[in-house]
Amino acid sequence: MMAMMFTAFLFCGTTYAEGNEVKLLKNASSLENVKEPALQIEKWMLDEQIWNNANNHLNTSLESEEALALEAWMTDESLWVPKKIQVEQAKDAELKLEPWMKDETVWKK
Repeated sequence: MMAMMFTAFLFCGTTYAEGNEVKLLKNASSLENVKEPALQIEKWMLDEQIWNNANNHLNTSLESEEALALEAWMTDESLWVPKKIQVEQAKDAELKLEPWMKDETVWKK
């Protein structure tokens, strides 16, 4: 109830404030220059009966989930035991020195 009153107070305070028009600025994008219409508070927005009925409806219309049941595969221990996976390690060829690696003229440049 307090939240609704606070929200209504904010709406009332901002709709009648002076200088709440949108000012067009020169920006990098032309999409930023779109003027949005001013928001107006309507009578139904402040009507407590509408909001009270909406809250009651929301509280009673919650769906109940169906009961969960354990199935045989869920409790089968053989399915949940970690399996050992054998991975063959790829062996790299040995590194060998090639003649160009030892050539001093290549490294002096």
